Amino acid sequence: MAECDFYESSLTDVLFERCELREATFSGARMKRVEIRGCDLAGLQGVEALRGARLRWSDVLEIAPLLATALGLEIVD
Repeated sequence: MAECDFYESSLTDVLFERCELREATFSGARMKRVEIRGCDLAGLQGVEALRGARLRWSDVLEIAPLLATALGLEIVD
C-alpha cells in the first residue's frame, strides 16, 4: 500500500495493521474509528488528517518528526 492516495477520503471502521503506508497521502481525509497498528509510516503526507485515529505509542514515536513539523514545533537538542 506504499504511496496510497487517501486524499480527502472518508475512512470509517478501518484497521491498518502491518501495512506499508510509506509515502501515503492522507491530506484532507476524515477518520472515524480508524486504527493504525505496526505500519510503515515513513514519509506520510497529511499527518494532520490522522486526527481521531488510534495509534500504538511505537507508531506515534515513528511519526513524531512529522507531527512536530505539522504543529510547527522546533526540536532542539
